[in-house]
Amino acid sequence: MSQVPPSSFPQGIIGKGHKEKDFKFLILSGSALALIQSQFVSLPPSQRRSANRALFYFECFLWLTNHPPIASALDLRTNAFLIIQRLFYGALHSKCFLAADIKHSGRRRLVLYFFKLLAEC
Repeated sequence: MSQVPPSSFPQGIIGKGHKEKDFKFLILSGSALALIQSQFVSLPPSQRRSANRALFYFECFLWLTNHPPIASALDLRTNAFLIIQRLFYGALHSKCFLAADIKHSGRRRLVLYFFKLLAEC
């Protein structure tokens, strides 16, 4: 059995400093997206940028995993959503998903703020 060398893996699908301005959500949409975005007002202004970036990364993750659309707020309460959420948290800590030069503290911050966005949903 042959092994694939680690150097052949992608070095981060999303590079450091990537801008998500004017990004169009395709998989996360409808009342599900509106409910999550409504939680931004409950965050301090200093946390909103990281929370917005985490939501952008989540949409990218859904697209990469070929996840079916999440359009209803009820979809946020399913076991399938809990599973994809856990997989996303793992992806945030992967150097194949985010650029390797993103520090561990930045990755933890993304997880925390994404969790805060979903806490009231």
